[in-house]
Amino acid sequence: MTGSEALPVARGEQQELQHEFQLFRQAASALEAAYQELKQRASQVDQDLAVANRALHTALADRESIIGQLPIGVFRLEGTELLAQNPEGHTIAGRIAGDKLRSWLSSLPTGAWSESRIPADGGEPRELRALCVPLEARGESLWFVEDTTMLSALREQVERLHRLSSLSELSLGIAHEVLNPLNGVAGFASLLRKRPDSEKAAHWAQNIETGVVRIHSIIRDLLDFARPERRSTPCVRSLATWLEEARPELNDIELNLGDPEVAVQGSPEALGKVFANLVRNARQAGASKLEVECESADGRLRIRLQDDGPGIPSDLASRIFDPFYSTRDEGTGLGLAFCARALEAMGGTIRWLPSERGARFELVLPEAR
Repeated sequence: MTGSEALPVARGEQQELQHEFQLFRQAASALEAAYQELKQRASQVDQDLAVANRALHTALADRESIIGQLPIGVFRLEGTELLAQNPEGHTIAGRIAGDKLRSWLSSLPTGAWSESRIPADGGEPRELRALCVPLEARGESLWFVEDTTMLSALREQVERLHRLSSLSELSLGIAHEVLNPLNGVAGFASLLRKRPDSEKAAHWAQNIETGVVRIHSIIRDLLDFARPERRSTPCVRSLATWLEEARPELNDIELNLGDPEVAVQGSPEALGKVFANLVRNARQAGASKLEVECESADGRLRIRLQDDGPGIPSDLASRIFDPFYSTRDEGTGLGLAFCARALEAMGGTIRWLPSERGARFELVLPEAR
């Protein structure tokens, strides 16, 4: 083959190569365009993912904030193992002795509220109600737990105050109806006792007068119970000063005051009688020691009185503040009822506390100002 015959073939190959190169450039341009589009899409996906992550983070933070501020405890459990809890849950768990809370929760059915009294750590049992939401996909459970101890106590207090209000009106009417004729009986008994011609009549008259004195005492208790709101402006005195009114009842009782100078605000007529009633009850129950402790928190002063007597059976505790209820034959049953009414009029409360030894009461009053 001569050189003049090879030239057309080379030109054909060159044209083909140029065509192939043109196709390659077109493919490269298309690939570059696809890459740029993919890059833009990836960038958009990254932006969308960042937005979604921020939204998810915000939602999770909001959820954590809401759960953290819930007034009920939230627990996440796997069996009896605690995985997480919110602040209120931590507070509730801190009040319960040992692992009793988790054991109780793991024993409850799901789908309905359950209620129970759980032994507390160093205090009275706590009243709890709980609801379980199973997380079946994880094999876990979400528990909502509410401590209703204070709510139950307030409900009982309101019911008791309603009863006391009705009974106080009745007591006031009875006292006034009895007092006038009783004074007449006392006057006639005094005249009868002065008769010189009958020794037996004088003896009977003395018995009548003794009975009248007793009835007068009961009527005074009735009037105190029925009208505790008729008190003067509250005053501030030291705890030791308030207890001076109970001094006649302390003859056989050793009194220990944690802080005798703590300031206590109350009615000058009523609060001293409250302490006197509580000390009298302790003495009559056979107590030889009485300890008084004070604690201030949240604008309230808590005064706890603990004696070493036989105490009050828990099955009777719900009735001890009811008027006319007494465990002693000679008692009027108005002492603790008066305490409850008087403290309520001062903006305070009184309650019985479970105790392993003796009787234990807690008085709650506004802090002295």
